[in-house]
Amino acid sequence: MEKPIKKYPVSKMYDYHEVINYIEKKYKIDTRDYAKSHTQFGEWCDSKGYGKTDPIGKNRGNYNIWFIEYQKETDDGVIIERPYQDFWHWVIEDCDISNGSSMFMNYSRNMKDDKTPAFVKEILEMIRDEGFFEDDMFIAWVAW
Repeated sequence: MEKPIKKYPVSKMYDYHEVINYIEKKYKIDTRDYAKSHTQFGEWCDSKGYGKTDPIGKNRGNYNIWFIEYQKETDDGVIIERPYQDFWHWVIEDCDISNGSSMFMNYSRNMKDDKTPAFVKEILEMIRDEGFFEDDMFIAWVAW
């Protein structure tokens, strides 16, 4: 009987959260809302010259006088609402996560896949550029 040999090279394992925190800080992005959809209404208010409070003294985020106007412009096609782009939602849907502790991302497979959203590909490029992919595979320990 022959002794089993190692068939797969041991890969580096990273803490997913440490990697993402590093990427977010270095590239000044938010992987949980890559398109910054949560800031769009505030940016619209600023572009109109509206202050932080509306004409009756309510915080612009807590009242809807200006939001009604914002929605009307959105519905008329003047404003295109940015989509909510969440990298983590893509990870849990698309990546192989086993036992809630190990996650595997294959760089080439995801970059070639037409179903991989463009924003995900951009983040994967950042992760790769920082050297977190080894032999096309990123293996992370996911702290749930």
